[in-house]
Amino acid sequence: MNICAAIPARMASERLPMKMIMKIDGRTVIQRTVDQVLRSKIKAVYLFRDSPAIEAEGATVVDTLHLYPNGTARISANLAAVPECFSHILVVLGDQPLLNPLHIGTLINMSHDEKIINALYTVADAKNDRTTGKIVLNSNDEAIHISRHDISPYQHVSMVLFPRHILEIYNKLSTPIYQEMESNEWLKLLYYQFKMKAFFVGNVERDVNTLDDLKIIKGKIKRGSL
Repeated sequence: MNICAAIPARMASERLPMKMIMKIDGRTVIQRTVDQVLRSKIKAVYLFRDSPAIEAEGATVVDTLHLYPNGTARISANLAAVPECFSHILVVLGDQPLLNPLHIGTLINMSHDEKIINALYTVADAKNDRTTGKIVLNSNDEAIHISRHDISPYQHVSMVLFPRHILEIYNKLSTPIYQEMESNEWLKLLYYQFKMKAFFVGNVERDVNTLDDLKIIKGKIKRGSL
């Protein structure tokens, strides 16, 4: 299994526009996310951006168009930019400045079946939080649904390990109507019965979805309370 990371990043985020280039103690959200990925076992990172204003040292930039419905679609449409030697792609959402590199190691170490999608989940941070996806699991710890409503005590962590061939066909699959209703780009894959195995991790820091998130993360970094 030869793995690289792919980070989709756009300027016009619906909940917090321009969050990728907002700064936390002198470094942008996207730069901090790339830095955290590079502290893991993964040493090749591809940044799929829609604006030259989004940049990060240590990542190979892939310039893309603006009009993609989600980050996975952006990567799928431009996957030819990633060398074919990489059999697996770790999709990491770009708004995770406090991403734990050890969680990437956990995901890689636990992903024994190379033909299925692998993901992480943790205990949901709070109830009535519509900014994070809650993941419903079956008895084999496989995802069967993801929702922003409180339908599960668990939330998914914003990284998914894909076999390359699944990412290659992502955009060829029609989108079920409830994917847009739930605002989760991975529901399409569950709809077509691709298996997504999930593994539990603890101590997951929040993503940057709102200005309040940004404020809390800034405070944690300033206090060193991570």
